[in-house]
Amino acid sequence: KAAVEKAMQEAQNILANNDAVKDEQYQLVAVGGVMQNSQTRPIRLMKTHEVKGKFVTNPPKTIGGEAPGAFVHQGATSQGQLQVIVGSKCAIVYGTIDRAFPGLGYLLAWDKPDNSDEINKVYVEAGDLTSWRKWSGVKSNQN
Repeated sequence: KAAVEKAMQEAQNILANNDAVKDEQYQLVAVGGVMQNSQTRPIRLMKTHEVKGKFVTNPPKTIGGEAPGAFVHQGATSQGQLQVIVGSKCAIVYGTIDRAFPGLGYLLAWDKPDNSDEINKVYVEAGDLTSWRKWSGVKSNQN
């Protein structure tokens, strides 16, 4: 529980200290995330899948050692005359670099809708990297 609370506090600090989010936060949905790798071997960013929104602070290429990996993803607005917020929905996958565990991966996916009455969704899974090749499976697991 303490580790989750610490990560949530770090994510809130990232959002509060990110100039890109401060400038547009009143009209866009923002998600601040922190991933901690407690293993001795680093993990590497394998892929991202942005459904809605964009990274304003990219996830780090590797996470290892004492420093956590932090990122900020911001909801998109529609193109056109009216600014319409469409939320933040994305998934990131990290994998081991270690040849002893070549297929071990860590998935973090979220869906933060633009409507505050809707439920924010987060999905986390560790396992075989090949099982996340189809994003439709990740989407169904978020429900």
